Amino acid sequence: MTSRNTPTRRHLLAELENTDRPVSAAELHQALVSAGLDVNKTTVYRQLDALVAEGLASELDLGEGIRRYELHHDNGEHAHFICTECGDVYCLPVDETVLARGCKEAEARGFAVTSCSLELRGVCSSCAAREAH
Repeated sequence: MTSRNTPTRRHLLAELENTDRPVSAAELHQALVSAGLDVNKTTVYRQLDALVAEGLASELDLGEGIRRYELHHDNGEHAHFICTECGDVYCLPVDETVLARGCKEAEARGFAVTSCSLELRGVCSSCAAREAH
């Protein structure tokens, strides 16, 4: 079942479309408020849950206690780079054969693979520049 096409939903989809990284519900809420929408955080979470359930968005838990969201990508898998200093997350392209090979190996060892992701952790260029000074 598809949710109603409300202004909040349209703005959430536009925000997700216009970002190049996974974003938190708090970031999305702030963006909507900055755009002049009178929306509470509960509504944002509810709409994000609906977008995930409908397959339009993906929810990520990168082990930092923050759920992040991005549009569902039909154009292939990608990896995430997580800065261990500032917490920023960036999307990176990845060769799908790497993930496919990993899934095949896991299945050969008896695992029933339900999802696959690749995370890289390190220091982003902004934090590295600050540390150099």
